[in-house]
Amino acid sequence: IVLDYLMPVMDGREMLRRLRHTKRTPIMMLTARNSVDDRVAGLDLGADDYVSKPFVQQELLARLRALHDAHDVPYRYGEWRTMLAHFAS
Repeated sequence: IVLDYLMPVMDGREMLRRLRHTKRTPIMMLTARNSVDDRVAGLDLGADDYVSKPFVQQELLARLRALHDAHDVPYRYGEWRTMLAHFAS
């Protein structure tokens, strides 16, 4: 799961709290909020990784592959599933 702090209806921090209450799915925060306090808060709330915008695509994909390898879960968007490592290497 990739979350932003600024999302409609529910902010990313609240979504992260709710997800961490019930699941251990890997979560990356990808957001324009880049202060040290924001990064520490996101990680303390349970994010597995935190990337600030703007980001470099190659680094983002490498971080997603690392999360995948650490948690061994398929990437999925609705009914669409794939192994990101196969096409993003």
